[in-house]
Amino acid sequence: MHLDEKSLELIKSHEENLNSAKKDGSMGHSRIETSKPLKKKS
Repeated sequence: MHLDEKSLELIKSHEENLNSAKKDGSMGHSRIETSKPLKKKS
């Protein structure tokens, strides 16, 4: 299957988005964990 440059760039940016989403997700998890006790107190 031949991919033109636009398709390759889209795939590359998509993979970068996935990688950054994974990082944001792990950070989001820790944020959620730290905010849970605050919600319980209030």
